Amino acid sequence: MYQRRFVLVVVGKDCKTSYLLTVNKKQPVVIGWRRYRAEDLVPQSDSQQWQRLGCGAGSKGERYYDWARVAVNCDKSDGCQRWLLFRRCLEHPDDPRFINYYQVFAKNNTTLETMAQIAGQRWRIEECFKFAKDQLGLGEYEVRSWHGWYRHHPRPGCSNSSLNPAASS
Repeated sequence: MYQRRFVLVVVGKDCKTSYLLTVNKKQPVVIGWRRYRAEDLVPQSDSQQWQRLGCGAGSKGERYYDWARVAVNCDKSDGCQRWLLFRRCLEHPDDPRFINYYQVFAKNNTTLETMAQIAGQRWRIEECFKFAKDQLGLGEYEVRSWHGWYRHHPRPGCSNSSLNPAASS
């Protein structure tokens, strides 16, 4: 079964609803008056648009990828901009299967490095979910009704808060 990931990470409060989303390679965007798919806007592999940046520490140290971005049309131009952000794997720079796509809405002066750092937060979020599933039993419950979910899910959340003081702050 095909699974499409959709992760929202809030960048800041400056543009009221700044965000960074993972999107599909077929995500439609408009530049000027022309409509494109995200995969059509990926810079060439030898382009100067790609920058090697770290996006945070992982289990084996700092995680480095090549990053690029392209500005797209934005309805609200009051100091904000929309971009498509691309993350390329270092081991397979010429293979389009190893490119991740993000849509970003943030202040005009947001740097590519900041966007890479925010995109790297996804790893932390997934690690928290993995911990909750493995250690707290969150993955062992199948939700059949709202009431059942409401009775079960606060327990792992409270357990996580007591086991990990950093999570409660």
